[in-house]
Amino acid sequence: MAVNGTVSIFRLTTSGQTETAVSDKIEFDGDSAVPDSKSFIQRFKGTMSIIGQENPNPDSNNPNFIDETGLAIVQVELWGIFKDLDSTRPAAITTARDWMKEDKRNTVFPFGRFGIRNNQSDEYDIVPSTTYGYVLEHFEIEEDYGGKKGGVTFYAKLRYQGAITGLNA
Repeated sequence: MAVNGTVSIFRLTTSGQTETAVSDKIEFDGDSAVPDSKSFIQRFKGTMSIIGQENPNPDSNNPNFIDETGLAIVQVELWGIFKDLDSTRPAAITTARDWMKEDKRNTVFPFGRFGIRNNQSDEYDIVPSTTYGYVLEHFEIEEDYGGKKGGVTFYAKLRYQGAITGLNA
């Protein structure tokens, strides 16, 4: 399957697969030839955080010293919209629902089966391997029935696991 959208979340099953080889993906900001061409990204956020051990500094006007314990969290959050739902609901909603119900890891991908490609900002891109991957941690949709049916907004969060050397390798 071709790579069409500007941003893609995909899930691998077997070793040696790539995004272009699987149809188990959601592509965003594509064209009308792509099945999920009605899926658009509004915000893409990458976060990296350490866990700091705070050391109190009593009887002082100085801030507490933090022992840096290393990188603890790498995650990607996406906000967007599935548009034009008057005729057919995008398959991407069903795909994401099924991904949340099914295993996020397997024996081939023990750190996560999910990958990300972002053509505009590739710092968080990966293709899962035996040593790193993303886990789809959270997915939600919100439908507003009070106004005109213009679309369904969504939020997705993926958490990186494994060797940090795999991030945008």
